[in-house]
Amino acid sequence: MEQESFLTDNFGKDAAGTDSQLEGLVERIIFQNEANAFTIIELLSDQDEVIVTGKMPPLNVGETLQVKGEWSDHPKYGLQFTASSVLKQAPRSEAAIYAFLSSGAIKGIGEKTAEKLIEAFGSETLEIMREKPARVARISGIGKKRAKSFQEALQKERSYQELSLLLLPYGIGPARVRTIYKELGDTAEAVIRQNPYYLAQRVRGIGFETAERLAAAFGMSGDHPVRLRGALLYSLQQSLFQDGHSFLREKVLLRNLAQRLEVDEAKLHGAMDKLVEDEMVLRFDPDDPDLLKLELEFGSKLPAELDPEKAAIAMRSVFMLEQDLTRTVRALAGRAEAQCEIDSRYGDALYCDRVISKAAAQISFRIASEESIPPGNDQIRALRMALAAPFSILTGGPGTGKTSTVRLLTQILLGDGLEVKLAAPTGRAARRMEEVCQMEATTIHRLLDLQLDDNYIPAIKEYEKIDADYLIIDECSMIDLFLFYRLLKSVDSSTQILLIGDADQLPSIGPGQVLRDLLADESLQITRLEEIYRQEKDRLIVRNAHHIIRGQDLELKQSLESDFLFIERGSEAAMLAGVLQLCERILPEEYGIDGIYGAQVVSPIRRGIAGVENLNQSLQEVVQGRDFPHVAAYGKRFAVNDKVMQLQNDYQLAYYDVSTNERGEGVMNGELGVI
Repeated sequence: MEQESFLTDNFGKDAAGTDSQLEGLVERIIFQNEANAFTIIELLSDQDEVIVTGKMPPLNVGETLQVKGEWSDHPKYGLQFTASSVLKQAPRSEAAIYAFLSSGAIKGIGEKTAEKLIEAFGSETLEIMREKPARVARISGIGKKRAKSFQEALQKERSYQELSLLLLPYGIGPARVRTIYKELGDTAEAVIRQNPYYLAQRVRGIGFETAERLAAAFGMSGDHPVRLRGALLYSLQQSLFQDGHSFLREKVLLRNLAQRLEVDEAKLHGAMDKLVEDEMVLRFDPDDPDLLKLELEFGSKLPAELDPEKAAIAMRSVFMLEQDLTRTVRALAGRAEAQCEIDSRYGDALYCDRVISKAAAQISFRIASEESIPPGNDQIRALRMALAAPFSILTGGPGTGKTSTVRLLTQILLGDGLEVKLAAPTGRAARRMEEVCQMEATTIHRLLDLQLDDNYIPAIKEYEKIDADYLIIDECSMIDLFLFYRLLKSVDSSTQILLIGDADQLPSIGPGQVLRDLLADESLQITRLEEIYRQEKDRLIVRNAHHIIRGQDLELKQSLESDFLFIERGSEAAMLAGVLQLCERILPEEYGIDGIYGAQVVSPIRRGIAGVENLNQSLQEVVQGRDFPHVAAYGKRFAVNDKVMQLQNDYQLAYYDVSTNERGEGVMNGELGVI
């Protein structure tokens, strides 16, 4: 059924495509998306009832709006007004005030109370409610408490309006204004005027350039102290959450930032001194062997004598968290075996080997094939360690049997009657653990019941403990500093832990390089699997992965039977053509593989003819053709059957797994899916 346009036949058509302005009363809210602020309303203007679409602040029926934008003739819904800016206006007439108050915009005011207020104060009703609540309290049935709540609601409405008026001219749209208001509340405007760089630090999507424009408008340009401090904190935060660095060399930071801001480096150094003095950042020597032994608390300072060439800078909260994490790792690794649910007999190598042999005889020990094989010496050493150590790490490259070793371990532990829990950073990795170990596995976020923003620094404290005798965490190279901290601070003192990961994989997208740092600690129990199993030795992909790690030449076998081919092309255009030929024809015809949904194309560059952006567009056209029904967002076209990747953690996003018929919430960064 088509939506009625609520317009007379010719109303607005002559103005279609030109800038116009409307003012009117919100008659009906047809649709409102709280996430991105897109709204569709019916507006009663002096001319007619109009459908208005666009990004708008939170609205209530009865509010008066001033809307700027242009008319457009929608092919399905007819003539509409597309808003480029929407500002709330204080209702001026008694009828408009009544419509606003009786709409439910102010909690506790219905039709009867609205009538009482307007009868008492007329067209001055809203001003008296906002400025003189004592007069409102004298009206029968209202009282001081309700009058005060009416005043606070109207002041909040004004605060939001003033924030919008401040930010909209700088390209900060209604959706982000709403986010900022939720973050900072009624003090948002005052906070931003005092330090516009706070926005860039706290609100995703607000960049440094926007903060710079605001600062210049508020008279904070050049070497103004607020600008210098804000730029330093923003740089540290960007380095932490975008680049993954928990500290920066002070000399490099000051030199680069002085060039970017076009200010004297000495002025920046003075601003840094003030941040250190205010205990917002720490200056330290990262090569100091005794650094993490310092019992550093807020209010205390590191030694003042520091070589400027060695000095590093970190956000104080991050430094203290890393200190506490180091102590936690050492405490968990240094526990007595009797403190955990460890069978003391596993300390006897002969007994341990008998248990492993018995379990291996009962369970197929496989490495990516159906052929059952006995565990090798590396795997037996790993199992001995995992059974006897309170805290241990298993690492190794592809094809060395990490997952099959863990499958055998879980069966031994379950046979001992222990409560075992499996987890991984992503849903994909957790599902792989389930398949291999044939028991439930979950994401770390679900294990900890976490719903965190990616730019979140956890509080330094103990958290609710995980109920498990043995905890196994896979794909640890993907775990960032803050998630690992939350995980370890949730481990009970009696729980054994095994961490698994490949040290040669890329580090986590988030802050830190947790697995690499742990593997560099010689005091921890670590087993490295190095032997490639015979089934995997026949795969060039696995062999070449190990050749790359060792700095050796690649092995090539240029035939259709090979699982590793090198196809040389002389230009980016030829590379693109080669990829499309593989996906459209060669993979389906020669290998029986779907070139889109059964293959994954990877590029080391983002832009250019053979870059990720153009490859994605070209591969989309293989599936959809050049012209197809779509939704445009973020400069891209999205359509049904498009293959997509999630680029940030979203703990509320619903998903459906077609392979398991599972429905749930929470899609992590890097997960693949189909629209």
